[in-house]
Amino acid sequence: MRPDIFLNRSISAMRLDGHSHESIALALAESAVDTLAAAGFSGQTLDAGIEQLVNAMRDHATELRALCASPPLKLVVRNSLVMAVRQD
Repeated sequence: MRPDIFLNRSISAMRLDGHSHESIALALAESAVDTLAAAGFSGQTLDAGIEQLVNAMRDHATELRALCASPPLKLVVRNSLVMAVRQD
């Protein structure tokens, strides 16, 4: 199974079990640091890996916010059709 799918399923299971957003975020953070350490990161390389991870998370969150802020394509098409009909 792909790691991203496994992770998404694990998070979904935690939500279904009633875990809070904070406890899920903490579990993800601990897991990320443990994974970097298991991959051989230590000292300054561990710090750099964590910094890179945090920056990537912020960048992705920005992308998701922009995506969620834009209206769904179906709504845009529907509104365009309604405006076209009204102009006739």
